[in-house]
Amino acid sequence: MTRRSSARATPRKHYTVDAFEGISELQDAEPALSPPARNNDSDSADDFIAEEVVDDANGSVVEAEDDDAMSGVEDEDEILHDVGSDVGEQELDDSISIVSDYGDASVMAADGKAPLRTKGGHKRINDPGNSSFNRGLPDHNHRSVKKQLTIELLFGRDPDDWARVKVACDKWDQEGPLPGLREPDANGKGGFHNSYWQGVEERQRELDEGWKWYLQQGGREQLQDRQAFTEINLKEATVYDLVRDAPDRAFLMGPVNKPNLNKLATHLSVSLDDGWTAISDHSQDSKPRRSGFVLNLGARVRCLEWAPNQDDDHQYLATSTLPEIQVGASNGASAYVPRPASPASIQIWQFATDNESRMRHDTAPLLSTVLCTDWGDAKALKWCPSSRKPIETKKTRSLGLLAGVWADGGLRVLDITVPRKSTTTTYLRIDSVAFTAHPPNTLFTALSWLSSTRLAASTANGCVAVFSIPSALSLYLDVPLRPELYTRIATGYILALTSCYPSHPSLILTSSTDGFPRLTDLSSLRPSSHEATVLAQRSRTTVDLIAWHDFSQAAITLDESLTPKALAIRRFFTSVNLGRGKAAGTALTTSPCHPSILWGTTKGDVIALNPMARIRRPKIKPVHQTWFSHEYRRATPAEISNPSNPIGVHGLSRFTDGYKVEDVVRDFHPRRAYEGEKGASGNPTVHTLYEEETAVTALSWNPNVKCGGWAAAGCGDGLVRVEDLVPG
Repeated sequence: MTRRSSARATPRKHYTVDAFEGISELQDAEPALSPPARNNDSDSADDFIAEEVVDDANGSVVEAEDDDAMSGVEDEDEILHDVGSDVGEQELDDSISIVSDYGDASVMAADGKAPLRTKGGHKRINDPGNSSFNRGLPDHNHRSVKKQLTIELLFGRDPDDWARVKVACDKWDQEGPLPGLREPDANGKGGFHNSYWQGVEERQRELDEGWKWYLQQGGREQLQDRQAFTEINLKEATVYDLVRDAPDRAFLMGPVNKPNLNKLATHLSVSLDDGWTAISDHSQDSKPRRSGFVLNLGARVRCLEWAPNQDDDHQYLATSTLPEIQVGASNGASAYVPRPASPASIQIWQFATDNESRMRHDTAPLLSTVLCTDWGDAKALKWCPSSRKPIETKKTRSLGLLAGVWADGGLRVLDITVPRKSTTTTYLRIDSVAFTAHPPNTLFTALSWLSSTRLAASTANGCVAVFSIPSALSLYLDVPLRPELYTRIATGYILALTSCYPSHPSLILTSSTDGFPRLTDLSSLRPSSHEATVLAQRSRTTVDLIAWHDFSQAAITLDESLTPKALAIRRFFTSVNLGRGKAAGTALTTSPCHPSILWGTTKGDVIALNPMARIRRPKIKPVHQTWFSHEYRRATPAEISNPSNPIGVHGLSRFTDGYKVEDVVRDFHPRRAYEGEKGASGNPTVHTLYEEETAVTALSWNPNVKCGGWAAAGCGDGLVRVEDLVPG
């Protein structure tokens, strides 16, 4: 059944009364400048016309055959509602600036005569002699595109590329938003697995050759000789602990109708199971209902990073906080000017595992090591993700290389070693490090590892610097460290940076204050050129969240409409909507072991989704699941004045969990819902201001396949929830 389009087949001859009609000298000499004629297959009617194929034998109309090698993928015209158009994209000459001319509606060709777009905004077919910029991809306007061609446009024409996506979809598209199995079932569904774009041979080569500079060429000795760690006692370490005097944190946890009140001191933890069952009811043979803990770091959580390459009976989590800092005239604008030296610390927590890679509920987390620094608070922390063999002795264990950006604007790399079987906290004061870099007249804002030897860092003036660790160690200590690549790719402050490791380590993703997510090829001779840097659709608000999802070969970001989007690496200028939240996003993370994505909001929700099914069948409805919801309220005057009140001056927090899988609200409209319009769903939470302590500020998946279901979430009030999300 077809629906007749109401659009006119041809344009109207006259839109207004032409006062100069009949004067030949004033007539338009270029008839092609008139708006193009619309045919019966107009945009307004395509959604109502089914794809038809005429049978030559009898002249009847039959349905199109599904000859796709990747079964279940919808036609590209079906995903029109979910895939963004080429809004903001234009054909550019090499002499035209992409920064100044981006989004101009009256784009002219290089010769300055014929416009590349008509007055109606339609693209013009360029003359053969017209020199314009080409993406190198065919432009089909998402219409009448076969499924196989859709796959080739998204993942490439090489069968090995889209075959890996098909394997990942077959493995995980039937799973829910959260991982449900530790090991694959009999059909190979579910479970954890490393990236399919880094095979066994590539991973073994990374183990053998990627760390030769460190193990065989003296890199480890140079790092440890140049960095000076001094062990200090607890009294000396209190100078670096800015939250040592913070009162206990009160929070509710457990059943909704009867939650339990918990009070937790700084640097201590409580089991999640205690919030659901009274401690006196525990028995040695009872099975816990929750496998996880809640930590109190004492201040707003800034960073959470699990240490990779840990196959021992312990897992390690590096954390940093952001205490309240008074910004005055002495230190200026802290976002663009390096802050003066101030004491701070990085905490490394140790979690015990059992024989089945579950989190041991009978062993409380241990604050293993505290790294005391004078560089201010850590703004970003990243462990080197490259595969490496364990390096350990009877007393110590090497966790790997930890790179960070601190408040003083510097970039540093630390070689971290922790005690193996210790029951007390070790305090280390860092006197010097082997790798330190400061950009001229600006500061570093974010960083990402490219390999075991190279890392990239972004600056506040829109530049990206790439450093080589072995090259830096070959220089004398008094020689300033210079990057092997330093180029400007953005016009504003770069908020986030991540590499497309392990499948494409030379590609980086950035998000800046100009609103454009960028994909940049660092292997190009000119990374800032049009051929090496691709822009996605611009967001009207500043979005500082972007992550790489290796299993779907797409970048994950959140826009101003509270929607997480997937930007395919080969069609970065389009997007696929994955879901929708009810508040602005504040944290985002992906896992290298499974496809589940977590993002946190200012409302305190941590939402999980699995994009594999929607990537394979983009027309299906997206679903997501809330891991938990965190709420905070201030203390009342009566609670503050009463010393015996258990809530105290810090206020009260609450954890709510047990949410089911639900469909994404796709027609959410705040204004319509607020006015009570019939048929409007959702609520006007997009306009709601929440307490700063309510927000989820940091998220992290465990990168080890053994414990890939472990997740950590930090909140604005200093509480961190660490849980094994795989059902026991």
